[in-house]
Amino acid sequence: MAENAREMVIETGLTPEKMLGDGAYGTGDNRQKLKEMGIQLVAPPHPQAISEDLASGNFSYDPEKQTVKCPAGITTAKKTYNENSQAWVYRFPKEACCVCELKCTKNKNGRTISVNKYYQVQMEALEYSKTEEYKLEIRKRCPIEGTGAELVHHHGLRRARYWGRLKVEFQAVLTALAVNIKRWANIRLASLKPAKIRPAV
Repeated sequence: MAENAREMVIETGLTPEKMLGDGAYGTGDNRQKLKEMGIQLVAPPHPQAISEDLASGNFSYDPEKQTVKCPAGITTAKKTYNENSQAWVYRFPKEACCVCELKCTKNKNGRTISVNKYYQVQMEALEYSKTEEYKLEIRKRCPIEGTGAELVHHHGLRRARYWGRLKVEFQAVLTALAVNIKRWANIRLASLKPAKIRPAV
């Protein structure tokens, strides 16, 4: 389960305009809570958050009327809630589906479309992911991921060595300090190395 992004923000005491994360953080719950705090979550859209038919525009959802329209122009408001998927399942009348020329379903009981509980924020995330701004923002996460991996895999930050939040924070600070010193030393050593001179051709 992804971390609760809202709690992470509260713990740090920071109120950033944007928060970067990987796909695991891109849940509807995280997006909704951060949006209420005035923070934009920049993370890849969850692949199962929006059905392909809604994402492509073949079917359209009206949040105000809480209805779904199919490509044939049929609108339905008949729905049931699925707790496991956190989505409303809309069902089209089987009488209309049986005579429809589009034949988009083989289900004799009619076509169904799932609309996630967090459809609105997930749809906003999907549209934002298509912009150049998103592509530039998400690239900033790559160097951070490398640093996180180094802290965890090479400096034991995956597991707390002490009891108590204050001691754990102290461990994190010292670990980050050690990594920064290593990087500074590597940069310094690289600058002292003589430049390679290519032989004349």
